[in-house]
Amino acid sequence: MFQATGGENEGRRRKPPGLVWRVSLSIVTFFALIIFIILWLFFPATGFSVYQNLAIVTVSILIFFAVMGAVWVSLVMRWVRL
Repeated sequence: MFQATGGENEGRRRKPPGLVWRVSLSIVTFFALIIFIILWLFFPATGFSVYQNLAIVTVSILIFFAVMGAVWVSLVMRWVRL
């Protein structure tokens, strides 16, 4: 499907367009989520109850999954059309 043709790249697979920035964004967003949760639980979380802290962490994880879904669905939809 993404096979390179001819020249010195014979036999090497090409990366699908848009894959690099999606992987990069996924890695950066994952580490941003981890850093946010760690910083939240150590600094501003003391003024909230356990349930409020749990809700904030849960919402941040849901936002992470929403961003990842929006990023990767467009690539999957492009692959389905091919």
